[in-house]
Amino acid sequence: MKDSLIIFVKAPVPGRVKTRLVPPLTYDQAAAMYRDWAASIYTSLLKIPALSVEIAYEPHPDFPSPDWIKTSSQEVPFFLQEGENLGERLKNAFHSVFKKGHSKGVIIGSDSPGLPTEYIRDAFSSLDNNDLVLGPTPDGGYYLIGLKDKIIPDLFRDIPWSSSTVLEKTLAQAKKHSLKTDLLPEYLDIDRPKDLESLEPTFSIIIPTKNEAGTILKTLTHIRQTSSSYSTETIIVDGGSQDDTLALVQNKATLVLKYPQPNRGAQMHCGAQQAKGKIFLFLHADTLLPDNWQNILMEVFSESGGKAPVALAFRLSFDSDKLFYRTIELLTRVRTFFTRVPHGDQALAVQREAYKRSGGYPNAPLMEEYLLIPKLRKMGRLFLLQEKVRTSSRKYVKKGPLRNSLRNLTLIFLFFLGVSPNKLSKIY
Repeated sequence: MKDSLIIFVKAPVPGRVKTRLVPPLTYDQAAAMYRDWAASIYTSLLKIPALSVEIAYEPHPDFPSPDWIKTSSQEVPFFLQEGENLGERLKNAFHSVFKKGHSKGVIIGSDSPGLPTEYIRDAFSSLDNNDLVLGPTPDGGYYLIGLKDKIIPDLFRDIPWSSSTVLEKTLAQAKKHSLKTDLLPEYLDIDRPKDLESLEPTFSIIIPTKNEAGTILKTLTHIRQTSSSYSTETIIVDGGSQDDTLALVQNKATLVLKYPQPNRGAQMHCGAQQAKGKIFLFLHADTLLPDNWQNILMEVFSESGGKAPVALAFRLSFDSDKLFYRTIELLTRVRTFFTRVPHGDQALAVQREAYKRSGGYPNAPLMEEYLLIPKLRKMGRLFLLQEKVRTSSRKYVKKGPLRNSLRNLTLIFLFFLGVSPNKLSKIY
């Protein structure tokens, strides 16, 4: 039988979740943030095959079930939280775990965004040799609790919940009952405004848009499904969409910004100015990243000995298997070899500090990468990955494959002859 993992989740109703974060957040912002945290951690834990994952749910008439948390058509397994306080709810949840025949049970909350899945695995491994495992938080509580074989009712008795002594009192109860206890690495939970200062995502994905209603939801859903290893924020910068783009991205992106006019370079720089991540990833709205993009980027950017690049990009592929597009992919590699400039549809990732030192993307409607990347190269290495992004062939289909290709080559040629991006944008 699989090990049991329970996630405590509340219905994401404004004014009922994360209210202590208001202000500086609004109730709507706090609820949207909580909803994103819960969905992200649930999605990440489903990828651990040895786990049975369930939601212990506190419902609301607007959200009677936790189906809002899922990213696929599969139903979300859940049961309702029972008890007058957190201690009773934890005790009853563990009772449910062991009643079903599981020998190990771990419970986590949904307010520790970016919780490494390794900590979950380590918790279950620890229960091989311990009776109790706890994951401490900086404020004196815990983000995780795990038990083996049986419930100890007194473990949750007389605990001053939501205080700075929760962990201390729990450890005292464990010692009283001679429970062999292990502590995981400390990790944050977000309860108060000051906690938001420590909420620095690893990645900031910045997407410029204009009339992208046909593609943006697919891209955002894919980001959400593949962002389980490291915390990620998504920033949409819209340049005056006249379709449903803005309506579709509300509550789907971390931040939605409006730019007064379509200008891809300026839009991306606007998003970068608001981004908090350690790594900026500039992505087109019709481009999908590899499923393991987070681990790929972290592996390269974490190289030691001064080998880590300041920026990197993926290879290009299309969502069509036709020979023409395979040829374009090959020619793209040749073009990148000679120009040393990957294009925006290859998804450019840049270390935050390097981006800021470079001055960032210029106020240019076109050829923005040809203006940014030479500045980045002066600071260090730009690395081209073997892994591929998958971009839409829609522009080639709409404007004609051959015509679109010739137009792109003409733009590059004219740029190197000294024609300004503003004039080139009129051709584009």
